[in-house]
Parts: sequence; structure tokens; C-alpha cells
Amino acid sequence: MNRRNFAAAAVALIAGVLTARRMKPAIRRPQVSFGHGDVNYLRPPGAVAEKDFLAGCINCELCGQACPINCIQFFTDDAKGVRAHTPYIVASELACDLCLECTTVCPTGVLMPVAMKTDVAMGTAVIEERLCLPYLRQGVCGACYTICPVNAVRLEKQRHPKVDAERCVGCGLCEEVCLQDVKAIRIFPPAVAA
Repeated sequence: MNRRNFAAAAVALIAGVLTARRMKPAIRRPQVSFGHGDVNYLRPPGAVAEKDFLAGCINCELCGQACPINCIQFFTDDAKGVRAHTPYIVASELACDLCLECTTVCPTGVLMPVAMKTDVAMGTAVIEERLCLPYLRQGVCGACYTICPVNAVRLEKQRHPKVDAERCVGCGLCEEVCLQDVKAIRIFPPAVAA
């Protein structure tokens, strides 16, 4: 397969993934307790600092209702302390598509309105080179590069992806579409990425 055909196939695959996400029935996922030790949860776009977020969130779930793709989930009563019933996103399951609808409905201001998707700061993508197909010399991928809505991923020599941390908004689309079972690119929330 030549590069042109590969690129076309990669774009078609990613378009198919995104189309399938949006065609799902608009059913709220059941609330689950968040016991995934190795999974990073993200707050929705526009979230204030975690301490202020936890102090101000009234658990109204309006942000989740506003999300057209249902990527916002809520911690259950099993969550430790004040996290119960607060919103989160697990990018590897269903990432934020940066529609920013959730930022317009928060009555307490813990999700601040965001005018442009480039102003979002949910986290930062980090590539684990030991898991990434191009770094392993197991083929060309570029899924993270193709899907990034803010052009924060660039391809360098041998089509190795690199993340521009200054541009990355942490939406998680790259993590969601990563072809590896154990994701080679992951989003870390601001406190973890810093």
C-alpha cells in the first residue's frame, strides 16, 4: 500500500469512528464508580481549578445533559468524598469533541464559558514512544495527527508524532482514536501534566 492509499484509509477509518460515535442512541450511560487506577479522568472544558471545581459544583448534571455525544459521565456515590456526582470524561472511551455546549449551561461558573476551542485547557497529550506504532517501526499510523482539531500533533522524521504542549487543549480525541489497545497517547489533566 502506498502512502497516498494509506493516508486515505487512515482518514476513512477516523471518519468512520467519529460517525459511529455520533450515531449512537442518545442514551445516558449508567453512572459508574470510577475505580480505574490507570485511567486519567478529565474535567469538561472550561473547568476551574480542581479545588474550586469541587467546592462549587452543585451536581446538577446540566453539563452532561447539554453534551450532544454523551462523553460527560458522573461519579457515583462510591466516589471518594466530594467527587460524588461531579462530571468527568474518560478520553479513551469517548473524548470531548469541543462543541463547548457544556460550558454554556453551568449555573455556578465552575465550567466557565469558552469562546474558542483553542482556549480550552483540559489537559495535555503525552506520547508513550514505547507503545507508538511508528516509534516501534511497526508501520505508519498518524491517527492522532489526523484527528487533532487544533493541530497540536505534528509528524516528524519517520512519521513519528510529536505533541506541541502549548497548542494541545486536552480534548482526548487522539487518545480515543489511538489504534493500540494500551493507548500510546494519553491525556493528562493539568495537575498531572504539570
